[in-house]
Amino acid sequence: MARIVRSLSFGKSNLDSVLSRFKSVRRVKGGWTACCPAHDDRHASLSISAGDDGRVLLHCHAGCDTSAILAAVGMKLADLFPPKTGAAPNRNSKLASGGRTFATAKDAVAELERRHGKRSAVWTLPRRRGDPVGLVVRWDLSDGNKDIRPVSRYPDGWRVAAMPEPRPLYRLPELLLADAEKPVVVVEGEKCADAAWSLGFVATTSAGGSQAAAKTDWRPLAGKEVWIMPDNDAPGRKYAETVAGILARLTPAPVIRVVELPGLPDGGDKGGRTDE
Repeated sequence: MARIVRSLSFGKSNLDSVLSRFKSVRRVKGGWTACCPAHDDRHASLSISAGDDGRVLLHCHAGCDTSAILAAVGMKLADLFPPKTGAAPNRNSKLASGGRTFATAKDAVAELERRHGKRSAVWTLPRRRGDPVGLVVRWDLSDGNKDIRPVSRYPDGWRVAAMPEPRPLYRLPELLLADAEKPVVVVEGEKCADAAWSLGFVATTSAGGSQAAAKTDWRPLAGKEVWIMPDNDAPGRKYAETVAGILARLTPAPVIRVVELPGLPDGGDKGGRTDE
């Protein structure tokens, strides 16, 4: 197990205690990675970070449930929360069901900007009828990296948390109104989808990054011609493979084409950039 010399301060978070339970812990931008104890993990699939409210956030990119991860290391959901907050999670709820709520999405974004500075971009994800269910907020950092935070609607208000599942496809209302004869282009990231629309394509993406494709409702693409354009890196190719597998199970089955554009640099996306 990697030795944790010192963690960043996150108020009353018990982050050090949580990190000590996992193997192959490594510091990365935005948090830590570790091997997930709930499956035979050889690729450090577990992401660990601190939420804005001080709780510890766990996410297995292989799909393991948080309760299973904690059980494997002898912990409970309550162990992820700061001590003496007076709030404990419902044992049947997901982690996203806790934390501060806001009356509007605008209020939630304002709080994020208070903490992290002026955002670089924000994208809205609506349902079929157009009412928003989530936002993706982005900051372009001075070191060339990016920081992305989700803002989502829950029954009791808006939260800085991942959207409930299943998540809608990006630009879903426009997608449903588009010419049925046009192929739908699937890319990684809202920025790339907007760029594709500006070039005359019908384009969409899933929320939550390349590891969360299975959490989106892809049924609106049933029976359509779909072009998947992956980023030129291993996660991009994995994303294309995952999306193609999901689409292949739809009824009626869509026509699926994976389109790899020539000339992209390693890690590059459809705009020749490495930041999306």
